[in-house]
Amino acid sequence: MTFAEQIVLGFAWTCVTLAIAVGFIIILIEFFHLIERPLRHFPGGVRRGILLIASVLWMLLAMIAVVFAWAALFQTLGAFSNLEDAFYLAMVSITTVGFGDVVLGREWRILSGFTAAEGFIIFGLDTAVLFEMMRRLRNDQAMIDR
Repeated sequence: MTFAEQIVLGFAWTCVTLAIAVGFIIILIEFFHLIERPLRHFPGGVRRGILLIASVLWMLLAMIAVVFAWAALFQTLGAFSNLEDAFYLAMVSITTVGFGDVVLGREWRILSGFTAAEGFIIFGLDTAVLFEMMRRLRNDQAMIDR
């Protein structure tokens, strides 16, 4: 695959996988709105803890879905002979750990850069969502306390 083709494919697959991540965020926000009211009878710290833990676990599930999507692409392209290696490379690329013990061949190596760039984007989005949720929970608790 040429350099230009890798750029086009990397950009296109980043769009697909970001749509997956954003879909998970939208579901999380909707869930947050649904569950927030029934949890109001819990003390503020307990309520915030439950919502924060559930949110973080949901975002971890979203990350796993994105990693699987990248692994599926690597597997489809024939970059790896097994799903475990494809998943591992996607995971260490998205988390930007990059151990280097499993790498893409030269014909696919540009894709790993897109995988890492997406990791930065997703971690930034998830952090923003968590901070906004915590801000809202604190504001709601302040309103209840008044």
